[in-house]
Amino acid sequence: MVYSQVTLEFTLTEECPLHTFVGNLNGVSPSTINLPYPVSSFQLITQTNQFVLNETSGDLFTRSRIDRERLCPQQMQSSTSLDHSGRAEFQKLDFPTAVHSEPTGNVADSTCKVQLQALQFTQKSSSESEQMTHRVILIKINILDVNDNPPGWPEGVIHISVPEHSTIGTRIPLPAAFDPDCGPANTTVSYVLRDLATEDRISQGSLTPYGHEAFQLDTEFVPSANPTEVGLGTMPNIWLISGCSRRMFRLWLRVVRDLDYDKLDGETAVSQQQSTSGSFPSNRLRLRNARLHLIASDGGQPNPLTGHVMINITITDINDHAPTFLRSGVGRSAKEMTLTGLMDMVIQETIDIDENAPTGRVVYVARATDIDEVDNGQLQYKIDSSASLLVRKMFEVNSKTGEVILLQSPDFEKRRLYNVPLSVTDGKHVASMELVVRIKNQNDHPPVINIRPVGQPKDEHITKSSHPSSSQSTSSQFPHSKSIVLHVVEHDQPGRFIATVTVTDIDDMGGPDDGREHSVDNSPHSEHSSRGVGSVVEPANSGSHCKLSHVGLGLQPLFEGSVNQFKLITVASFDREQQTEHFATLTCFDRGHPPLSTQIGIHLIIDDINDHGPTFKHTTMIAYLKENEPIGVRVYTVEAHDPDVGEHAQLGFALDNLNSDDFAIDMRTGVISSLRSFDREQRDFFNLTVIVRDQVAPTSSAANSADQTVKPLRLTTSDRKDVEHTAVGHVIVYIKDVNDCPPLFPNSLYQLSVSEDAKINFLIGQINASDADATETNNQVSVICDENTI
Repeated sequence: MVYSQVTLEFTLTEECPLHTFVGNLNGVSPSTINLPYPVSSFQLITQTNQFVLNETSGDLFTRSRIDRERLCPQQMQSSTSLDHSGRAEFQKLDFPTAVHSEPTGNVADSTCKVQLQALQFTQKSSSESEQMTHRVILIKINILDVNDNPPGWPEGVIHISVPEHSTIGTRIPLPAAFDPDCGPANTTVSYVLRDLATEDRISQGSLTPYGHEAFQLDTEFVPSANPTEVGLGTMPNIWLISGCSRRMFRLWLRVVRDLDYDKLDGETAVSQQQSTSGSFPSNRLRLRNARLHLIASDGGQPNPLTGHVMINITITDINDHAPTFLRSGVGRSAKEMTLTGLMDMVIQETIDIDENAPTGRVVYVARATDIDEVDNGQLQYKIDSSASLLVRKMFEVNSKTGEVILLQSPDFEKRRLYNVPLSVTDGKHVASMELVVRIKNQNDHPPVINIRPVGQPKDEHITKSSHPSSSQSTSSQFPHSKSIVLHVVEHDQPGRFIATVTVTDIDDMGGPDDGREHSVDNSPHSEHSSRGVGSVVEPANSGSHCKLSHVGLGLQPLFEGSVNQFKLITVASFDREQQTEHFATLTCFDRGHPPLSTQIGIHLIIDDINDHGPTFKHTTMIAYLKENEPIGVRVYTVEAHDPDVGEHAQLGFALDNLNSDDFAIDMRTGVISSLRSFDREQRDFFNLTVIVRDQVAPTSSAANSADQTVKPLRLTTSDRKDVEHTAVGHVIVYIKDVNDCPPLFPNSLYQLSVSEDAKINFLIGQINASDADATETNNQVSVICDENTI
């Protein structure tokens, strides 16, 4: 009987000691399923190296180190390259500080959820004959974050080129730091910009004659519209990420002074000059390069962690006009954004490319124009410095043509969207655009089938069949697919739950709106076979479709509403004596075009029960024994056979007590031997009653006796565990006669008289002799007269 899936939730802090107690699965009271006095056992379905389950008590412990950032690596893929277009209104204001900080807490909730599944088997009592029921327990473990990672950047140096005379207020996007810890407290909460030379905080209020007061850090806190932007489907063996409130920032380096690249004679590289020409602002700073320190701090308590990156700024010469990006043609989504107070247009475009697209393919061509004709032919395209390291590994841009080229073949299952910031420069001005590349999923992964045995019998009267050549036979039956060995007891009623079947497809993990389902087909050859389990119906527009090649096996949902987990059951009763093993193939197809499939072989071994009794090899058993033979002579070997295997086929022989003083039988070998010497003249045959029993355990007397013919071996209750079947036969032992008796005369002296005139051959008397031997061959007597004694 299948019950609805129940859910248990536990909380665990990362980096906890090994063997930390997580929780007990008995937390769900068995009374919820109305079973009086249940006896429970547990089995973990999900394969995991991080946790271990006590199958008796239901206690769940950690097995290895729990590192939230390693358990949920998908969270590291959260985009840190946000839209730096400045959607928020920009005003030319004097900022009092370059530090942006949000309120912090002491502890951050985990955004990492570990999902496990376990089976709970329950019985009304501990009796082995009591019917066992089961249910599925969904275990959700919330991994709480500790502040063990500082914020940081993948690159060591950010190189920025700033044209001279850039408009005061020009903002250059900077990549935000990424902290793999979970927010809000343990992630980045503030940024500070310092001069690498003086380590003074840069702000409008702390100008010095020599300080590089040309730049200021602008930060913008971006409220997350979707805190669960990283999420996966509820498939088995998948770590779930949800509910993480990580702080996200947009960063810009804002120009606060008029930068002059040209250096006059007698001036240092960095100096101020008051100009009266009117062409440029009078607050001019001569500068060719600067090195700044961008420092990010998290909100950890009591000691926050910090990370830094160096910004290497190069001031370049300018021309009069800036290039601008052109919108692409039909078929792409484009969006223009204008920064308030600026004339620059930022284009954001979205394109779709197929996963597994070949390396070297041009996926987009960025086009820009410059009013200056000379500069228009010298435009240089590149991926913007704000791009993440992952983006730069995936794409490159032809600096002359603007072609965006794949450096690697994209994989939808690894990453589904890339934000590629592009920039174009004519040597002075820089224009930016945001290219959003969406990866289209392709059917490039076949389904994965995982079969795990459950509910294997432990009855002491069941012998688990073993086949020395089973691995060889399995390889020959399934030469091109994986296989698993399962056991089932012969003559068991149909409906036995023998294994769980989980079907997963990486291509199906598209989120909760994927709409894919799974179905089973229990037919051995076609979809219209009448054999199998009829309770599972294939839905329309189904996902993975599974098919069994054996009429004796079937699939059913593991629990109500399950779409990708099944239980493998028997739909027929098996007889081991007719066939000891069966081979079946489980094939699962996905819904792709063309569909991909996976096969797994099922090697079903039928375990034996003691359902057959022994039989004698010969219906008539006759033995011959010469009289006067010494004690211990082997008389006859009784042979019997039991079609069962193992201990069920272990036979024991015994004689009834009627002839127990005359003969003995070896309990194991069936050898009958004599216990005394026999006289044919006293008795000519014996009718021995032989009893053979199956399921007889070996005895020490039979194993250690040097002479098994000296003492009779009798089968007693202590010689066996449970005698199930017996057979009775008869051995007739004939005593063969030997010439062991001499002839005897009735009288020792004979006196005869004859007349002297008697004729020849005249009868004068008769002398008789007799022989006690039994056979005619040995008891014939001849009387011969000795002339010398007459």
